[in-house]
Amino acid sequence: MATAAEFLARILDDAPQPVWVVDEDGLIVFANPAAVTTLGYDDPAELYLKPSHATVHHRRPDGSPYAEGDCPMLAPRQSGETVHGEDEWFVRRDGSMFPIAWWSAPIAMPNGNGAVLAFSDISERRAAEQAARERDAAEIRAAEARAAQRRLVENLATVRREVARDLH
Repeated sequence: MATAAEFLARILDDAPQPVWVVDEDGLIVFANPAAVTTLGYDDPAELYLKPSHATVHHRRPDGSPYAEGDCPMLAPRQSGETVHGEDEWFVRRDGSMFPIAWWSAPIAMPNGNGAVLAFSDISERRAAEQAARERDAAEIRAAEARAAQRRLVENLATVRREVARDLH
């Protein structure tokens, strides 16, 4: 029978959800395989003891710097509260960026509170939402065009009747 620690390690290793833990200083002390892969790394050791924010969250989608003090994901270390958002972007190892949905919760560490962070790449969801918005806009434009055509035909019929009346 596996120990509780071994069982937990297997769960996190097999979980499809990217998860990592930062210590009280914001250093990555654990990253499961899903997080490592999603972020474009080959081995968890490449992330171990790296500053979380400076490694994966240091810039905004427009390329401007993102100060660590503004990072809501690290806030649970001080606030002790669990937080969630869907408006952040992460930076992969190759420098490409992707939008994420994320959850961050405080976790007790030997020297204070750290944070356990789970995230999901929402690129496909955002692309589907954009496609739906574009489809809806196209449908609205098509309906407006049909209504305009109907008005033109109705106006033309009115003009024909008036011309015919005036000629008789």
